[in-house]
Amino acid sequence: MSKERSSTTSYVVFAATVITFILFALTVFSVVMPNRVTWMMDLPQASSYAYHIDGLFGLITYLVGFWFILSEIVLFYFIFRYRRKTPDQKAEYVSGEEPHEKQWISLPHILVIVCDIVLVVATIFVWYKVKQTLPPTKPENVIKVIGQQWAWTFQYPGPDKVLDTDDDVYCVDELHLKVDTVYHFKLSSKDVLHCFSIPAFRIKQDSVPGRTITGWFEPIISGEQQVARWLDGAINVANKQLENAGKSKNTKAEMTAKKALQSAKDGKIRKLVATDYVRRVFDQYDTNGDGVLDGGELSEMSGYDIQCAEICGIGHGLMKGRLYVHSESEYNKWQASVTGKNAIKVSGAGKKEAPSVSLSESVPQ
Repeated sequence: MSKERSSTTSYVVFAATVITFILFALTVFSVVMPNRVTWMMDLPQASSYAYHIDGLFGLITYLVGFWFILSEIVLFYFIFRYRRKTPDQKAEYVSGEEPHEKQWISLPHILVIVCDIVLVVATIFVWYKVKQTLPPTKPENVIKVIGQQWAWTFQYPGPDKVLDTDDDVYCVDELHLKVDTVYHFKLSSKDVLHCFSIPAFRIKQDSVPGRTITGWFEPIISGEQQVARWLDGAINVANKQLENAGKSKNTKAEMTAKKALQSAKDGKIRKLVATDYVRRVFDQYDTNGDGVLDGGELSEMSGYDIQCAEICGIGHGLMKGRLYVHSESEYNKWQASVTGKNAIKVSGAGKKEAPSVSLSESVPQ
Protein backbone atom coordinates (compact mmCIF):
# COMPACT_ATOMS: atom_id res chain seq x y z
CA MET A 1 0.00 0.00 0.00
CA SER A 2 1.39 3.40 -0.97
CA LYS A 3 1.98 6.18 1.53
CA GLU A 4 -0.64 8.37 -0.15
CA ARG A 5 -3.28 5.61 -0.07
CA SER A 6 -2.55 4.79 3.58
CA SER A 7 -2.92 8.43 4.53
CA THR A 8 -6.19 8.72 2.61
CA THR A 9 -7.61 5.61 4.32
CA SER A 10 -6.73 7.02 7.74
CA TYR A 11 -8.52 10.27 6.99
CA VAL A 12 -11.60 8.44 5.70
CA VAL A 13 -11.81 6.24 8.81
CA PHE A 14 -11.32 9.23 11.08
CA ALA A 15 -13.95 11.30 9.24
CA ALA A 16 -16.45 8.41 9.34
CA THR A 17 -15.91 7.99 13.08
CA VAL A 18 -16.39 11.69 13.76
CA ILE A 19 -19.55 11.87 11.62
CA THR A 20 -21.00 8.84 13.41
CA PHE A 21 -20.36 10.42 16.80
CA ILE A 22 -21.88 13.75 15.74
CA LEU A 23 -25.02 12.07 14.37
CA PHE A 24 -25.39 10.03 17.57
CA ALA A 25 -24.94 13.14 19.74
CA LEU A 26 -27.49 15.11 17.70
CA THR A 27 -30.00 12.26 17.94
CA VAL A 28 -29.60 12.02 21.72
CA PHE A 29 -29.81 15.74 22.35
CA SER A 30 -32.82 16.16 20.05
CA VAL A 31 -34.68 13.93 22.50
CA VAL A 32 -33.01 14.98 25.76
CA MET A 33 -32.91 18.76 25.46
CA PRO A 34 -36.62 19.41 24.69
CA ASN A 35 -37.50 17.25 27.73
CA ARG A 36 -34.70 18.30 30.08
CA VAL A 37 -37.23 19.66 32.61
CA THR A 38 -39.44 16.59 32.98
CA TRP A 39 -37.33 13.93 31.18
CA MET A 40 -40.60 12.32 30.06
CA MET A 41 -42.18 13.48 26.83
CA ASP A 42 -45.52 15.26 27.34
CA LEU A 43 -45.81 14.21 30.99
CA PRO A 44 -45.99 16.87 33.72
CA GLN A 45 -44.47 16.44 37.14
CA ALA A 46 -47.84 15.54 38.60
CA SER A 47 -46.74 14.34 42.06
CA SER A 48 -44.87 16.04 44.87
CA TYR A 49 -41.73 13.93 44.41
CA ALA A 50 -41.69 13.80 40.59
CA TYR A 51 -39.38 16.84 40.60
CA HIS A 52 -36.77 15.00 42.66
CA ILE A 53 -36.85 11.92 40.44
CA ASP A 54 -36.52 14.04 37.30
CA GLY A 55 -33.66 15.89 38.96
CA LEU A 56 -31.89 12.58 39.53
CA PHE A 57 -32.41 11.68 35.87
CA GLY A 58 -30.90 15.03 34.91
CA LEU A 59 -27.90 14.64 37.19
CA ILE A 60 -27.11 11.18 35.81
CA THR A 61 -27.60 12.32 32.21
CA TYR A 62 -25.36 15.36 32.49
CA LEU A 63 -22.56 13.64 34.42
CA VAL A 64 -22.50 10.58 32.18
CA GLY A 65 -22.89 12.77 29.10
CA PHE A 66 -19.97 14.95 30.14
CA TRP A 67 -17.60 11.99 30.52
CA PHE A 68 -18.88 10.39 27.33
CA ILE A 69 -18.23 13.52 25.26
CA LEU A 70 -14.84 14.13 26.90
CA SER A 71 -13.69 10.54 26.35
CA GLU A 72 -14.82 10.61 22.71
CA ILE A 73 -12.95 13.86 22.09
CA VAL A 74 -9.77 12.36 23.58
CA LEU A 75 -10.32 9.17 21.55
CA PHE A 76 -10.69 11.09 18.28
CA TYR A 77 -7.63 13.18 19.07
CA PHE A 78 -5.54 10.08 19.68
CA ILE A 79 -6.87 8.44 16.53
CA PHE A 80 -5.77 11.44 14.50
CA ARG A 81 -2.60 12.29 16.38
CA TYR A 82 -1.15 8.77 16.49
CA ARG A 83 -2.43 7.41 13.19
CA ARG A 84 -0.08 5.39 11.01
CA LYS A 85 1.60 7.89 8.71
CA THR A 86 3.60 5.47 6.55
CA PRO A 87 3.01 1.84 5.51
CA ASP A 88 6.19 0.66 7.18
CA GLN A 89 5.67 2.54 10.47
CA LYS A 90 5.79 0.21 13.48
CA ALA A 91 3.53 0.52 16.49
CA GLU A 92 5.20 1.71 19.67
CA TYR A 93 4.87 -0.48 22.74
CA VAL A 94 3.69 1.46 25.81
CA SER A 95 4.02 -0.36 29.12
CA GLY A 96 2.00 2.13 31.15
CA GLU A 97 4.49 1.93 34.02
CA GLU A 98 5.93 5.43 33.76
CA PRO A 99 4.45 8.07 36.10
CA HIS A 100 3.42 10.34 33.23
CA GLU A 101 1.63 7.35 31.65
CA LYS A 102 -0.08 6.21 34.84
CA GLN A 103 -1.68 9.60 35.38
CA TRP A 104 -3.83 9.03 32.29
CA ILE A 105 -5.52 6.26 34.27
CA SER A 106 -5.31 7.42 37.89
CA LEU A 107 -6.59 10.99 37.47
CA PRO A 108 -9.70 10.16 35.39
CA HIS A 109 -10.32 7.21 37.70
CA ILE A 110 -10.37 9.49 40.77
CA LEU A 111 -12.65 12.01 39.04
CA VAL A 112 -15.09 9.29 37.97
CA ILE A 113 -15.18 7.94 41.55
CA VAL A 114 -16.02 11.45 42.81
CA CYS A 115 -18.88 11.62 40.31
CA ASP A 116 -20.07 8.18 41.42
CA ILE A 117 -20.14 9.36 45.03
CA VAL A 118 -22.25 12.36 44.00
CA LEU A 119 -24.68 10.05 42.19
CA VAL A 120 -24.89 7.65 45.13
CA VAL A 121 -25.62 10.46 47.60
CA ALA A 122 -28.29 11.95 45.32
CA THR A 123 -29.86 8.53 44.76
CA ILE A 124 -30.02 7.76 48.48
CA PHE A 125 -31.67 11.15 49.11
CA VAL A 126 -34.40 10.52 46.51
CA TRP A 127 -34.86 6.89 47.52
CA TYR A 128 -35.27 7.85 51.16
CA LYS A 129 -37.82 10.54 50.31
CA VAL A 130 -39.92 8.33 48.06
CA LYS A 131 -39.54 4.85 49.54
CA GLN A 132 -38.47 5.21 53.17
CA THR A 133 -40.68 8.04 54.38
CA LEU A 134 -44.44 7.83 54.77
CA PRO A 135 -46.00 11.28 55.30
CA PRO A 136 -49.00 11.26 57.63
CA THR A 137 -52.50 11.31 56.19
CA LYS A 138 -56.09 10.78 57.23
CA PRO A 139 -57.68 7.27 57.32
CA GLU A 140 -60.05 8.19 54.47
CA ASN A 141 -57.02 8.77 52.23
CA VAL A 142 -55.80 5.17 52.47
CA ILE A 143 -56.66 3.04 49.43
CA LYS A 144 -55.99 -0.48 48.27
CA VAL A 145 -54.57 -1.25 44.84
CA ILE A 146 -55.05 -4.84 43.70
CA GLY A 147 -53.47 -6.18 40.53
CA GLN A 148 -54.73 -9.22 38.71
CA GLN A 149 -54.69 -10.63 35.19
CA TRP A 150 -55.50 -8.20 33.63
CA ALA A 151 -57.02 -5.28 35.51
CA TRP A 152 -56.44 -2.92 38.41
CA THR A 153 -58.98 -2.79 41.22
CA PHE A 154 -59.00 0.23 43.52
CA GLN A 155 -60.70 0.00 46.92
CA TYR A 156 -61.69 3.22 48.74
CA PRO A 157 -63.14 3.77 52.21
CA GLY A 158 -66.87 4.44 52.08
CA PRO A 159 -68.90 7.06 53.96
CA ASP A 160 -67.58 5.76 57.29
CA LYS A 161 -64.05 6.73 56.11
CA VAL A 162 -62.64 3.38 57.22
CA LEU A 163 -61.15 0.81 54.87
CA ASP A 164 -62.31 -2.83 54.80
CA THR A 165 -65.88 -2.24 55.90
CA ASP A 166 -69.22 -2.99 54.25
CA ASP A 167 -69.55 0.41 52.57
CA ASP A 168 -66.20 0.34 50.74
CA VAL A 169 -66.20 1.55 47.15
CA TYR A 170 -64.52 -0.37 44.33
CA CYS A 171 -63.43 0.95 40.96
CA VAL A 172 -61.91 -1.08 38.15
CA ASP A 173 -59.19 0.54 36.02
CA GLU A 174 -60.14 4.00 37.31
CA LEU A 175 -58.42 5.82 40.14
CA HIS A 176 -59.85 9.13 41.38
CA LEU A 177 -57.79 11.35 43.68
CA LYS A 178 -58.02 14.81 45.25
CA VAL A 179 -55.30 17.30 44.42
CA ASP A 180 -52.78 18.36 47.10
CA THR A 181 -53.69 15.39 49.29
CA VAL A 182 -51.30 12.72 50.58
CA TYR A 183 -52.53 9.20 49.83
CA HIS A 184 -51.25 5.93 51.21
CA PHE A 185 -51.76 2.88 49.00
CA LYS A 186 -51.60 -0.77 49.95
CA LEU A 187 -50.49 -2.69 46.88
CA SER A 188 -51.08 -6.41 46.39
CA SER A 189 -51.54 -8.99 43.66
CA LYS A 190 -54.11 -11.76 43.32
CA ASP A 191 -52.17 -13.96 40.94
CA VAL A 192 -48.78 -13.14 39.39
CA LEU A 193 -46.15 -10.43 39.60
CA HIS A 194 -47.45 -7.05 38.39
CA CYS A 195 -45.96 -3.56 38.49
CA PHE A 196 -48.07 -0.55 39.45
CA SER A 197 -46.82 2.33 37.31
CA ILE A 198 -48.05 5.92 36.99
CA PRO A 199 -45.52 7.67 34.72
CA ALA A 200 -46.87 11.15 35.43
CA PHE A 201 -46.28 10.54 39.16
CA ARG A 202 -42.86 8.96 38.46
CA ILE A 203 -43.86 5.94 40.49
CA LYS A 204 -43.31 2.28 39.67
CA GLN A 205 -43.75 -0.42 42.30
CA ASP A 206 -43.90 -4.18 41.87
CA SER A 207 -46.91 -5.98 43.35
CA VAL A 208 -45.94 -9.40 44.67
CA PRO A 209 -48.44 -12.22 45.34
CA GLY A 210 -48.72 -12.90 49.05
CA ARG A 211 -47.33 -9.49 50.07
CA THR A 212 -48.86 -6.09 50.78
CA ILE A 213 -46.56 -3.20 49.93
CA THR A 214 -47.31 0.24 51.32
CA GLY A 215 -46.41 3.40 49.42
CA TRP A 216 -47.58 6.96 48.99
CA PHE A 217 -48.06 9.80 46.54
CA GLU A 218 -49.40 13.32 46.57
CA PRO A 219 -50.95 14.61 43.33
CA ILE A 220 -50.22 18.30 42.78
CA ILE A 221 -51.82 19.00 39.38
CA SER A 222 -55.55 18.54 38.92
CA GLY A 223 -57.27 17.85 35.64
CA GLU A 224 -59.00 21.21 35.89
CA GLN A 225 -55.64 22.96 36.14
CA GLN A 226 -54.37 21.16 33.03
CA VAL A 227 -57.49 22.03 31.04
CA ALA A 228 -57.23 25.68 32.14
CA ARG A 229 -53.61 25.78 30.95
CA TRP A 230 -54.54 24.26 27.59
CA LEU A 231 -57.38 26.74 27.15
CA ASP A 232 -55.07 29.66 27.98
CA GLY A 233 -52.65 28.39 25.35
CA ALA A 234 -55.44 28.11 22.78
CA ILE A 235 -56.60 31.66 23.56
CA ASN A 236 -53.07 33.00 23.09
CA VAL A 237 -52.69 31.24 19.74
CA ALA A 238 -56.12 32.44 18.58
CA ASN A 239 -55.28 36.03 19.56
CA LYS A 240 -52.02 35.87 17.58
CA GLN A 241 -53.81 34.42 14.56
CA LEU A 242 -56.46 37.12 14.83
CA GLU A 243 -53.81 39.83 15.00
CA ASN A 244 -51.94 38.43 11.99
CA ALA A 245 -55.16 38.10 10.00
CA GLY A 246 -56.01 41.72 10.77
CA LYS A 247 -52.61 42.92 9.60
CA SER A 248 -52.83 40.94 6.36
CA LYS A 249 -56.52 41.90 5.92
CA ASN A 250 -57.46 38.26 5.43
CA THR A 251 -61.17 38.22 6.19
CA LYS A 252 -61.55 34.44 6.05
CA ALA A 253 -58.61 33.83 8.42
CA GLU A 254 -59.94 36.52 10.74
CA MET A 255 -63.35 34.83 10.97
CA THR A 256 -61.73 31.45 11.61
CA ALA A 257 -59.55 32.91 14.37
CA LYS A 258 -62.58 34.60 15.98
CA LYS A 259 -64.45 31.28 16.05
CA ALA A 260 -61.45 29.53 17.60
CA LEU A 261 -61.08 32.30 20.18
CA GLN A 262 -64.73 32.15 21.16
CA SER A 263 -64.58 28.37 21.41
CA ALA A 264 -61.58 28.58 23.74
CA LYS A 265 -63.42 31.10 25.91
CA ASP A 266 -66.36 28.67 26.01
CA GLY A 267 -64.10 25.86 27.22
CA LYS A 268 -63.49 24.15 23.86
CA ILE A 269 -60.33 23.83 21.77
CA ARG A 270 -60.31 23.77 17.99
CA LYS A 271 -57.50 21.89 16.29
CA LEU A 272 -56.38 25.08 14.58
CA VAL A 273 -55.26 26.61 17.88
CA ALA A 274 -54.19 23.48 19.76
CA THR A 275 -50.71 23.71 21.23
CA ASP A 276 -47.92 21.20 21.92
CA TYR A 277 -49.30 18.11 23.68
CA VAL A 278 -52.92 18.90 22.79
CA ARG A 279 -52.07 19.06 19.10
CA ARG A 280 -50.18 15.77 19.17
CA VAL A 281 -52.99 13.79 20.83
CA PHE A 282 -55.91 15.77 19.40
CA ASP A 283 -57.23 13.06 17.07
CA GLN A 284 -57.01 10.44 19.82
CA TYR A 285 -59.44 12.31 22.07
CA ASP A 286 -61.63 13.93 19.38
CA THR A 287 -64.08 11.04 19.61
CA ASN A 288 -66.74 12.51 17.31
CA GLY A 289 -64.24 13.78 14.75
CA ASP A 290 -65.64 17.31 14.60
CA GLY A 291 -62.25 19.01 14.98
CA VAL A 292 -63.19 20.42 18.40
CA LEU A 293 -62.36 19.13 21.88
CA ASP A 294 -65.30 19.83 24.18
CA GLY A 295 -65.37 19.80 27.96
CA GLY A 296 -65.84 16.04 28.29
CA GLU A 297 -63.06 15.23 25.85
CA LEU A 298 -60.69 17.68 27.55
CA SER A 299 -61.55 16.18 30.91
CA GLU A 300 -60.69 12.70 29.64
CA MET A 301 -57.45 13.99 28.13
CA SER A 302 -56.47 15.55 31.46
CA GLY A 303 -56.25 12.12 33.09
CA TYR A 304 -53.05 10.11 33.48
CA ASP A 305 -52.22 6.60 32.37
CA ILE A 306 -51.91 3.74 34.83
CA GLN A 307 -49.80 0.89 33.51
CA CYS A 308 -48.57 -2.53 34.42
CA ALA A 309 -44.82 -2.34 33.83
CA GLU A 310 -44.19 -6.07 34.28
CA ILE A 311 -44.92 -8.75 31.68
CA CYS A 312 -47.77 -10.61 33.40
CA GLY A 313 -49.24 -12.83 30.71
CA ILE A 314 -50.87 -12.74 27.30
CA GLY A 315 -53.18 -9.87 28.27
CA HIS A 316 -50.43 -7.67 29.69
CA GLY A 317 -51.00 -4.99 27.04
CA LEU A 318 -54.65 -4.72 28.09
CA MET A 319 -53.82 -4.01 31.72
CA LYS A 320 -54.12 -0.26 31.72
CA GLY A 321 -56.13 2.15 33.79
CA ARG A 322 -56.81 5.83 34.05
CA LEU A 323 -56.08 8.25 36.88
CA TYR A 324 -58.15 11.39 37.39
CA VAL A 325 -57.01 14.11 39.78
CA HIS A 326 -59.81 16.44 40.87
CA SER A 327 -60.14 19.67 42.72
CA GLU A 328 -61.74 19.28 46.14
CA SER A 329 -65.21 20.27 44.90
CA GLU A 330 -65.06 17.96 41.88
CA TYR A 331 -63.73 15.11 43.98
CA ASN A 332 -66.60 15.51 46.44
CA LYS A 333 -69.05 15.34 43.51
CA TRP A 334 -67.46 12.13 42.26
CA GLN A 335 -67.43 10.65 45.75
CA ALA A 336 -71.12 11.45 46.19
CA SER A 337 -71.91 9.81 42.85
CA VAL A 338 -70.38 6.48 43.91
CA THR A 339 -71.55 6.43 47.54
CA GLY A 340 -75.10 7.72 47.08
CA LYS A 341 -78.30 5.77 46.63
CA ASN A 342 -77.46 4.93 43.00
CA ALA A 343 -73.99 3.58 43.83
CA ILE A 344 -73.18 0.08 42.55
CA LYS A 345 -73.30 -2.57 45.24
CA VAL A 346 -70.30 -4.84 45.09
CA SER A 347 -70.22 -8.31 46.57
CA GLY A 348 -67.20 -9.01 48.69
CA ALA A 349 -67.13 -5.62 50.38
CA GLY A 350 -65.86 -5.69 53.90
CA LYS A 351 -63.62 -8.67 53.27
CA LYS A 352 -59.86 -8.61 53.45
CA GLU A 353 -59.60 -10.02 49.93
CA ALA A 354 -60.69 -7.78 47.07
CA PRO A 355 -63.30 -9.05 44.58
CA SER A 356 -62.19 -10.42 41.23
CA VAL A 357 -62.94 -8.94 37.83
CA SER A 358 -62.94 -10.47 34.38
CA LEU A 359 -62.04 -8.70 31.15
CA SER A 360 -65.68 -8.65 30.04
CA GLU A 361 -66.97 -7.02 33.22
CA SER A 362 -67.07 -3.34 34.10
CA VAL A 363 -67.46 -3.87 37.84
CA PRO A 364 -66.00 -6.41 40.26
CA GLN A 365 -67.93 -9.55 41.11
